[in-house]
Amino acid sequence: MEMKPPAEGMERKSTESRVREFCWRWMQQGLGVLVAGSIVPGLKWEEFTDLALAALMLATLHAFLRPLLFFLSLPLLVVTLGLFMIVINAGLLMLVSRFLQPRFEVDSFGAACWGAIVIGCVGMFVKVLRWPWKTRVRFHQGLPRNPRQTGRPTRDSDGPGSGPIIDV
Repeated sequence: MEMKPPAEGMERKSTESRVREFCWRWMQQGLGVLVAGSIVPGLKWEEFTDLALAALMLATLHAFLRPLLFFLSLPLLVVTLGLFMIVINAGLLMLVSRFLQPRFEVDSFGAACWGAIVIGCVGMFVKVLRWPWKTRVRFHQGLPRNPRQTGRPTRDSDGPGSGPIIDV
């Protein structure tokens, strides 16, 4: 059996890039919990290590449990236009609070909902700040030189638009 290389843009992520992505999520969750704890009155922690542990647990639950909850609640997500994700994230925040009860506390489900909203907003802000470093821009000029790539004949090499492909 012959193995074909993955299509362009569909490469498998290496372990290093997965670990780096998880660390980014952990940092993002930690910053989100820090901001939420400062703004939302029902979120409390005792020490900075408690905050880091809560962020690590939240990032782990987001990586493993959230996709399953997303799939199971898909009809509710469609009906509510995605707003049910706040309830899912609040539930995960409450679950983290149950595991770390004396060190990290969420007083009520309302506080968990507001905390989930603040953590989500901080996460969007971090993603916007991180976005320019994750993009790759390529400018292409002309048609590909190999006619089998598009199924169309290529232009003459002397015509306009037949210059080199420039990757930036």
